[in-house]
Amino acid sequence: MKKLFGAILIAGLLVISMVTITRALLQDVEYVTGNKVIGATVNLQVGDNDPSTVSFIFNKVKPGEEREFSVPIASVGGYIGNFWYELNTSNSIEGENPESETETTGEGELDDCAEVFVNFENTDNGQVASSLDWTTVNQVGNQEQFWGNSPDAWVGTGVAQFNLKLRTDACESDSMGDGFDLDLVFHLEEVPAQN
Repeated sequence: MKKLFGAILIAGLLVISMVTITRALLQDVEYVTGNKVIGATVNLQVGDNDPSTVSFIFNKVKPGEEREFSVPIASVGGYIGNFWYELNTSNSIEGENPESETETTGEGELDDCAEVFVNFENTDNGQVASSLDWTTVNQVGNQEQFWGNSPDAWVGTGVAQFNLKLRTDACESDSMGDGFDLDLVFHLEEVPAQN
Protein backbone atom coordinates (compact mmCIF):
# COMPACT_ATOMS: atom_id res chain seq x y z
CA MET A 1 0.00 0.00 0.00
CA LYS A 2 2.84 2.31 0.85
CA LYS A 3 4.51 1.48 -2.43
CA LEU A 4 1.26 2.10 -4.33
CA PHE A 5 0.72 5.43 -2.58
CA GLY A 6 4.37 6.36 -3.26
CA ALA A 7 4.00 5.42 -6.94
CA ILE A 8 0.81 7.54 -7.26
CA LEU A 9 2.54 10.47 -5.55
CA ILE A 10 5.56 10.24 -7.85
CA ALA A 11 3.31 9.94 -10.91
CA GLY A 12 1.37 13.04 -9.78
CA LEU A 13 4.54 15.03 -9.28
CA LEU A 14 5.77 13.99 -12.72
CA VAL A 15 2.48 15.13 -14.34
CA ILE A 16 2.62 18.48 -12.51
CA SER A 17 6.25 19.03 -13.50
CA MET A 18 5.50 18.10 -17.12
CA VAL A 19 2.58 20.58 -17.22
CA THR A 20 4.82 23.26 -15.72
CA ILE A 21 7.61 22.54 -18.24
CA THR A 22 5.10 22.47 -21.10
CA ARG A 23 3.57 25.75 -19.91
CA ALA A 24 7.02 27.28 -19.72
CA LEU A 25 7.88 26.03 -23.21
CA LEU A 26 4.57 27.09 -24.81
CA GLN A 27 4.83 30.81 -24.26
CA ASP A 28 4.29 33.82 -26.51
CA VAL A 29 5.51 37.30 -25.64
CA GLU A 30 4.29 40.43 -27.42
CA TYR A 31 5.80 43.87 -26.91
CA VAL A 32 4.02 47.19 -27.32
CA THR A 33 6.83 49.70 -27.71
CA GLY A 34 7.42 53.23 -28.95
CA ASN A 35 4.61 54.61 -26.81
CA LYS A 36 4.33 58.24 -25.74
CA VAL A 37 2.42 60.07 -23.05
CA ILE A 38 1.46 63.64 -23.92
CA GLY A 39 -0.55 65.93 -21.67
CA ALA A 40 -3.85 67.47 -22.80
CA THR A 41 -4.05 71.17 -23.61
CA VAL A 42 -6.77 73.77 -23.39
CA ASN A 43 -7.37 74.45 -27.09
CA LEU A 44 -10.50 75.99 -28.58
CA GLN A 45 -11.04 75.74 -32.32
CA VAL A 46 -13.36 78.25 -33.98
CA GLY A 47 -14.20 77.32 -37.57
CA ASP A 48 -12.20 74.82 -39.59
CA ASN A 49 -8.73 76.17 -38.76
CA ASP A 50 -6.76 76.56 -35.56
CA PRO A 51 -5.91 79.32 -34.83
CA SER A 52 -9.09 80.76 -36.26
CA THR A 53 -9.19 82.75 -39.48
CA VAL A 54 -12.96 83.29 -39.30
CA SER A 55 -14.44 86.77 -39.69
CA PHE A 56 -17.60 88.31 -41.10
CA ILE A 57 -18.63 91.59 -42.72
CA PHE A 58 -22.26 92.62 -42.86
CA ASN A 59 -21.95 95.14 -45.68
CA LYS A 60 -24.67 97.53 -46.91
CA VAL A 61 -27.18 96.56 -44.24
CA LYS A 62 -30.59 98.11 -44.98
CA PRO A 63 -33.35 99.01 -42.50
CA GLY A 64 -35.69 96.06 -41.90
CA GLU A 65 -33.08 93.46 -42.90
CA GLU A 66 -31.73 90.43 -41.00
CA ARG A 67 -28.26 88.90 -41.42
CA GLU A 68 -26.75 85.78 -39.85
CA PHE A 69 -23.26 84.48 -39.06
CA SER A 70 -22.62 80.89 -37.93
CA VAL A 71 -19.42 79.08 -36.99
CA PRO A 72 -18.62 75.67 -35.43
CA ILE A 73 -16.76 75.69 -32.10
CA ALA A 74 -14.98 72.72 -30.52
CA SER A 75 -12.60 71.91 -27.69
CA VAL A 76 -9.81 70.02 -29.49
CA GLY A 77 -7.02 69.90 -26.91
CA GLY A 78 -8.33 67.19 -24.60
CA TYR A 79 -9.74 69.48 -21.88
CA ILE A 80 -13.45 70.16 -22.08
CA GLY A 81 -13.10 73.15 -19.74
CA ASN A 82 -15.40 76.09 -19.13
CA PHE A 83 -16.53 77.79 -22.34
CA TRP A 84 -17.76 81.37 -22.60
CA TYR A 85 -17.75 84.20 -25.08
CA GLU A 86 -17.65 87.98 -25.30
CA LEU A 87 -19.59 90.11 -27.74
CA ASN A 88 -18.01 93.58 -27.92
CA THR A 89 -19.07 96.61 -29.94
CA SER A 90 -16.86 99.61 -30.68
CA ASN A 91 -15.99 102.31 -33.21
CA SER A 92 -19.47 103.62 -33.91
CA ILE A 93 -19.02 105.89 -36.92
CA GLU A 94 -21.15 108.18 -39.06
CA GLY A 95 -19.60 106.76 -42.22
CA GLU A 96 -20.97 107.92 -45.54
CA ASN A 97 -23.72 110.45 -45.04
CA PRO A 98 -26.54 110.47 -47.55
CA GLU A 99 -28.77 113.53 -47.96
CA SER A 100 -31.42 112.09 -45.62
CA GLU A 101 -28.88 112.09 -42.75
CA THR A 102 -29.51 114.98 -40.36
CA GLU A 103 -26.59 114.39 -37.99
CA THR A 104 -23.25 113.99 -39.77
CA THR A 105 -20.73 114.30 -36.93
CA GLY A 106 -19.96 112.23 -33.84
CA GLU A 107 -21.05 108.62 -33.40
CA GLY A 108 -23.33 106.85 -35.82
CA GLU A 109 -26.87 105.75 -35.09
CA LEU A 110 -26.70 102.20 -36.47
CA ASP A 111 -25.60 100.67 -33.14
CA ASP A 112 -28.51 102.49 -31.44
CA CYS A 113 -31.14 100.73 -33.55
CA ALA A 114 -29.61 97.44 -34.75
CA GLU A 115 -30.25 94.37 -32.59
CA VAL A 116 -28.33 91.14 -32.11
CA PHE A 117 -29.45 87.65 -31.13
CA VAL A 118 -27.18 84.72 -30.18
CA ASN A 119 -27.87 81.03 -29.76
CA PHE A 120 -26.00 77.73 -29.90
CA GLU A 121 -27.05 74.66 -31.83
CA ASN A 122 -26.03 71.05 -31.30
CA THR A 123 -25.18 69.91 -34.83
CA ASP A 124 -25.51 66.26 -33.78
CA ASN A 125 -29.11 66.31 -32.57
CA GLY A 126 -30.46 69.76 -33.57
CA GLN A 127 -31.07 70.99 -30.02
CA VAL A 128 -30.85 74.77 -29.58
CA ALA A 129 -29.87 76.76 -26.50
CA SER A 130 -30.60 80.48 -26.43
CA SER A 131 -27.94 82.81 -25.17
CA LEU A 132 -28.82 86.40 -25.92
CA ASP A 133 -32.33 87.42 -26.90
CA TRP A 134 -32.77 90.34 -29.32
CA THR A 135 -30.86 93.20 -27.72
CA THR A 136 -29.90 96.61 -29.07
CA VAL A 137 -26.21 96.52 -30.02
CA ASN A 138 -25.19 99.39 -27.72
CA GLN A 139 -26.87 97.58 -24.79
CA VAL A 140 -24.99 94.29 -25.16
CA GLY A 141 -22.95 93.30 -22.12
CA ASN A 142 -19.41 92.10 -22.64
CA GLN A 143 -19.60 88.61 -21.17
CA GLU A 144 -22.21 85.97 -21.71
CA GLN A 145 -21.21 82.92 -19.66
CA PHE A 146 -21.94 79.26 -20.29
CA TRP A 147 -20.43 77.25 -17.47
CA GLY A 148 -21.83 73.79 -16.92
CA ASN A 149 -24.80 73.94 -19.27
CA SER A 150 -25.62 72.72 -22.78
CA PRO A 151 -23.32 74.91 -24.95
CA ASP A 152 -20.45 74.21 -22.56
CA ALA A 153 -20.94 70.45 -23.05
CA TRP A 154 -21.51 70.76 -26.81
CA VAL A 155 -18.24 72.64 -27.28
CA GLY A 156 -16.54 69.87 -25.31
CA THR A 157 -17.79 67.15 -27.67
CA GLY A 158 -17.33 69.18 -30.85
CA VAL A 159 -20.98 69.55 -31.87
CA ALA A 160 -21.53 73.26 -31.03
CA GLN A 161 -22.42 75.83 -33.63
CA PHE A 162 -22.48 79.51 -32.64
CA ASN A 163 -25.21 81.52 -34.40
CA LEU A 164 -25.34 85.32 -34.36
CA LYS A 165 -28.16 87.25 -36.02
CA LEU A 166 -28.34 90.99 -36.63
CA ARG A 167 -31.58 92.77 -37.54
CA THR A 168 -32.33 96.39 -38.35
CA ASP A 169 -36.12 96.53 -37.98
CA ALA A 170 -35.95 99.63 -35.74
CA CYS A 171 -33.49 101.53 -37.96
CA GLU A 172 -34.51 104.56 -40.01
CA SER A 173 -32.85 106.79 -42.57
CA ASP A 174 -30.60 108.52 -40.02
CA SER A 175 -28.65 105.23 -39.62
CA MET A 176 -27.90 104.90 -43.32
CA GLY A 177 -24.18 104.78 -44.08
CA ASP A 178 -23.28 104.41 -40.39
CA GLY A 179 -21.22 101.53 -39.03
CA PHE A 180 -19.68 99.86 -35.98
CA ASP A 181 -17.31 97.00 -35.14
CA LEU A 182 -18.80 93.83 -33.65
CA ASP A 183 -16.09 91.59 -32.16
CA LEU A 184 -16.47 88.04 -30.86
CA VAL A 185 -14.03 86.56 -28.37
CA PHE A 186 -14.41 82.89 -27.43
CA HIS A 187 -12.84 81.50 -24.24
CA LEU A 188 -12.10 78.01 -22.93
CA GLU A 189 -10.72 77.82 -19.39
CA GLU A 190 -9.32 74.80 -17.59
CA VAL A 191 -11.53 73.47 -14.81
CA PRO A 192 -9.53 73.41 -11.55
CA ALA A 193 -9.02 69.91 -10.14
CA GLN A 194 -11.30 68.95 -7.24
CA ASN A 195 -9.57 67.80 -4.05
